[in-house]
Amino acid sequence: RRTRGEDHPDTLDSLNNLGVLFATQGRLAEAEVHWRELMDRRRRVLGPDQPQTIGALSNFGSLLHEQGKLDEAR
Repeated sequence: RRTRGEDHPDTLDSLNNLGVLFATQGRLAEAEVHWRELMDRRRRVLGPDQPQTIGALSNFGSLLHEQGKLDEAR
């Protein structure tokens, strides 16, 4: 964030990677925080139909499903 800025694609990729890392470690609440921020930024910066946005949405939906947040996951 400091070197590339909040909305740079590298920053967005890092947020996604942190979400994956935390989810893999079972730290689901922390993963959710990163993916929520990521989804807001990717939709705004890249657009909702961009493949990276859709991939992150899939990850986020899986995380929500795993947490039992089924309505939101849909």
